[in-house]
Amino acid sequence: MKLLTSGTVFLLFAVAASAQAYQNYESPLVQPISLSADGVRMFATHTADHRLCVYSIANPNAPVLLQEISVGLEPVAVKARNDDEVWVVNHLSDTVSIVSLAAGRVIETLRVKDEPSDIVFAGGKAFITAAASDQVYVFDAVTRAPLGTVAVFGKDPRNLAVNAAGTKVYAVVQRSGNGTTVVPNLPQQAPTNPALAAAPFAGRIVLATDPAYAAQIPYTLPDNDVAEIDVAGLSVSRYFRSVGTTNTCIAVNTVTGDLFVANTEARNLVHFEPVLRGHAIDSRITKITTGVTPLVTPFDLNQGINYNLLPNNAALTTALSEPYGVAIDAALGRVFVAAQGTDRIGVLDQAGVVLARIEVGGTPGAIVNTLQKRGPRGLALNTATSRLYVFNKLSSTISVINTQTNVVVNEVPVGSFDPTPIAIRDGRKFLYDAKLSGNGTMSCASCHIDGDLDGLAWDLGDPAGSMTVAPPNTLSPFNLLNFTFTQFHPMKGSMTTQTFKGLSGTAPLHWRADRANFQAFNGAFNSLMGGSLLSGADMNLYAQFATSIQYPPNPNQPQNTRYEPGNPPTDPVLAQGFLSYNAPAVQLIPGFSFSCNVCHLLSNGGTNKQIVTGSLLQEPQQMKVPQIRNMYRKVGFNRAAGPQKIGFGYVHDGSLDNLTNFLAQPVFNPWRSALGAGVMAPIVAFVLAADTGTAPLVGYQVTVDSANVASAGVTSDLNLMVTRASVTPIADIDLIALGVVNGVSQGLKFGVATQLFSSSVTGSGPFTLAQLRTLLQNSNTALTFEGVAPGTGLRSALDRDADGLLDGDEAAIGYGAGTAGCSATPGIAANSESRLGNGSFALLGTRAPVNGFGFLVLGFGSAALPVAGITLLVDSNLSPVVAFLGADLRGTAIKELPLPNDLSFANLSLFAQFAFIDSCAPQGLSASRGLQFTLRP
Repeated sequence: MKLLTSGTVFLLFAVAASAQAYQNYESPLVQPISLSADGVRMFATHTADHRLCVYSIANPNAPVLLQEISVGLEPVAVKARNDDEVWVVNHLSDTVSIVSLAAGRVIETLRVKDEPSDIVFAGGKAFITAAASDQVYVFDAVTRAPLGTVAVFGKDPRNLAVNAAGTKVYAVVQRSGNGTTVVPNLPQQAPTNPALAAAPFAGRIVLATDPAYAAQIPYTLPDNDVAEIDVAGLSVSRYFRSVGTTNTCIAVNTVTGDLFVANTEARNLVHFEPVLRGHAIDSRITKITTGVTPLVTPFDLNQGINYNLLPNNAALTTALSEPYGVAIDAALGRVFVAAQGTDRIGVLDQAGVVLARIEVGGTPGAIVNTLQKRGPRGLALNTATSRLYVFNKLSSTISVINTQTNVVVNEVPVGSFDPTPIAIRDGRKFLYDAKLSGNGTMSCASCHIDGDLDGLAWDLGDPAGSMTVAPPNTLSPFNLLNFTFTQFHPMKGSMTTQTFKGLSGTAPLHWRADRANFQAFNGAFNSLMGGSLLSGADMNLYAQFATSIQYPPNPNQPQNTRYEPGNPPTDPVLAQGFLSYNAPAVQLIPGFSFSCNVCHLLSNGGTNKQIVTGSLLQEPQQMKVPQIRNMYRKVGFNRAAGPQKIGFGYVHDGSLDNLTNFLAQPVFNPWRSALGAGVMAPIVAFVLAADTGTAPLVGYQVTVDSANVASAGVTSDLNLMVTRASVTPIADIDLIALGVVNGVSQGLKFGVATQLFSSSVTGSGPFTLAQLRTLLQNSNTALTFEGVAPGTGLRSALDRDADGLLDGDEAAIGYGAGTAGCSATPGIAANSESRLGNGSFALLGTRAPVNGFGFLVLGFGSAALPVAGITLLVDSNLSPVVAFLGADLRGTAIKELPLPNDLSFANLSLFAQFAFIDSCAPQGLSASRGLQFTLRP
């Protein structure tokens, strides 16, 4: 039986897979929206659906979706190189997809490791940040040949900008820190609650330049915030410092050359939660003059707020919290800033004065309604039309602002379909909503940046607080050893920010396991943010989202395996580390044998979820065994003389600079003696390559066509992907392929049982890999093969909306023949699926005379009637509708047809044809072929 030829079998398959069809990675959007050079096209990344969305903005007020093109996993940035070629940065895939708009597909894939984040073009070169590897990759923009990398001394370079001359590229270091670090094991101040005993010794957060701690701080923290890269020499020419703690976006004033950087400044030098309440960060825009002696000037976006007043409705009405996108109108001297936390666009002058605030959400002023939140994240400005396009992360929409009146004139969806489950989509908003604070200046995402780390430690203790007990079920097996577990002291000391990634199945939570579950953090909305507690239903929704976030693949794992329990590495060093990690015969305590894996349980992300006593740890406080899945993201700190990228490292207060020194702690002396000192380095290497729960091949891509199908590299890649998709009992990946086969656009999914690739188009395939390789030798077949998370391949390749119908069977069907004009035969296409309720649906006339005039015929039947030199392909006897329209600068005419969500229209078929006035056509008219589409429920 051919796979998926039966609708019943396919429907059952779709239902069974639907629960796994979406994986949430909460990838950080960096530049999710941009415009073409001629200002008639807009590009947006649909991160959840792994697509590039292309819009016409011929009408500046009304973007119309033209194309949705599959790219890599989790696209976060987009930039057009020319009128046809668009480069899309895929955060999870570690790739850049080069898209041809004319071909409607990816034509080449570039690999950029790890966590590519943004792209710009300068001097005939493409510059792409690789955040997790602290590099900028450089390619020849025309030949796409790699030209090398530029190392950035800072953590997580993400956003990029280019000066007007194209001679300098500016890379923003997102997790640059603020010059703070930690001095371990110092006494805390006396509690103000007389019932409290003395607080435990703890790490103290200090400035690295504080002379009082010079003996304990031999290193320096240069605080590099923006790297200036010389385009010709491909090297960093200088750094700009003291810009901000978390830097999110940069824009260049093309007239003055000044840089404007959106950022937040952490107040982590302020101790104790009651003092920080409602004021943990400052939201800012920092101006950098780039002369010989640069001047760095931060501007507070919320000057004048009374932080001592909580709640503060006046502040809620005006706050510009957590800025991300920046755009500059150099001619008018205006700076636009997207305040993600409060759903506003700030309008500033060149001196940082806030001139206006534009509301983009459904909660203007002091209104708080998190489920209506938009989350403005990216900006694209068209000065010629006075329009600002705002990418809203949380609502997955694009707002259109008239910059002359500062009014939102329209809002359109990103793409035609969003696969994000409603619970995750709504729950996500609670992370980012700064209006849940008492004054609108901070959200949970102020520190948990995109649900991840900020790279800092905070002292959120309370000298006036009370002792609390540990949640239940956290004290075994160590309670069998008669160790005494204490209550939690409210003065916890310095603790580094923890990630939301991988929380599922790891409760109780936090460094000390003092939160039974995620819902137990509800109190922070009042005690830290100065707002009100969430309702139980809202907190459950928030928890459902927070515990859904997955880790990306570990870049230190090779693609041909993954380091799971029972699956030791093949690399000799890592294999030794794996064995030593699991060695069972080490007695840290007489009568009890321990291995790393007893506490840091590999099968649960590196934690057994239990509390270890302070006496066993030889530390002042008891602590929960933490995960190890993100250890590779904490490198960059060294307590030796010289400059360091960050001031915090490992363990709860960030005081241990590396894992080698962690294993050198006295508590591990018996263990090291038993195993031998030579195994420490292999264990460190193994932990830095620990499995994250996402296989290394998830997101891996290779684009194959006639030019490279015979190459050894492509053969090796495809064989590896087939092998890892076939691993039992649980495969690393679902293997899919997207592109064209025999000239027909389609998706393919590899079936492990059949070893065949099934198609999204009935009647095409199934194919063996060998058959596809043969077809790929022809110019009418080109495919991008990709590994996706297990359970997501069906949606990604065959059934995008999981409705049980193949994507290809839901596509519009062309029929008949068109009539050529001066340059070509006009084309006709639907921009998206003709699904009832699809408000983005439109018909497109392509290859029309530029700025030409024509009409669309839409009816209920087909025909083949010669009329005025063309063949009319729509039945004129069934009351057709004729709509007159014009084509744009790129020869595209658009007729929007938003489809009602009315089941009475289900399965209705419609027929359409475009015609245009064309002097080269037989009787002055050129025409497209016909297009049939059916309204699907």
